[in-house]
Amino acid sequence: MRPVTSSGWATSVMDTKEGRTYRDVANVEFTVAGKLGAATKPPCDDTGGPDEGHVPATTKIAHAVDGISPKVAIAVGDTPDDVTFVAVYSGNKLPPEVKKLINAS
Repeated sequence: MRPVTSSGWATSVMDTKEGRTYRDVANVEFTVAGKLGAATKPPCDDTGGPDEGHVPATTKIAHAVDGISPKVAIAVGDTPDDVTFVAVYSGNKLPPEVKKLINAS
């Protein structure tokens, strides 16, 4: 697989199989590994004004990221070439593995 640079997809993604919540991380260069299953972006009802409706939950494919445990980060998207990098945060801090990828990008 070729390296991909993430540009952002969601404010939070729930990996429904394992019950972890991930948040998007932009400007990270990474390589997509194999498929993991499904990831769901939770529904949103705070899209702006009273005329804007509820945005339903959406499901995309969760992909592994080469060299990083899925417990730390995954790539989410319909195809390996169109994915967003999302990571589990500890409070507002990124895991060290993710910081290393950002610094290398």
